[in-house]
Amino acid sequence: MLVEWAEDRWKELLGAIRGRRRSSSESKQEPDELQEEFEQQQEYERQIETAHQKSQFKHVHGLPWGDPASYVKASAPDDLEWAREHRKRADEQREQEAREFLIRESERVRKEREEREERLKTQQRESESKSEPNTPTPLIVIRSLSEEAEDEACIPAA
Repeated sequence: MLVEWAEDRWKELLGAIRGRRRSSSESKQEPDELQEEFEQQQEYERQIETAHQKSQFKHVHGLPWGDPASYVKASAPDDLEWAREHRKRADEQREQEAREFLIRESERVRKEREEREERLKTQQRESESKSEPNTPTPLIVIRSLSEEAEDEACIPAA
């Protein structure tokens, strides 16, 4: 707003100076008047420069004056440093959250795997116990017959 006022004031002064120049060609101005006008112009330019320096918004070169879209907020070094630190902290926080998520997920997957293995072992034990009766099965060992046993058995030799 201050910048717009300064620019409007500058335009008014320029118009007044141009008007005076036209009239000065008709009637010669005194050197004191010219000096005073020059000093006023210099003072006005200093005021505009001061307004531009103090303003947090800067005009974008090539865009129309007075259009709100043609002004941008100038970044101060402190603002830039704060933005960098803020971005850095946000990145670190996202990384920490990602690490914590991966740890939780790996624990969940490990527990599921252990539970699945335990269930499979239990099912295998149950299926084995169902197929086997609880009574012990006698063990029969078959050996080849000795010569004496062959004679007693009267099995014809082939």
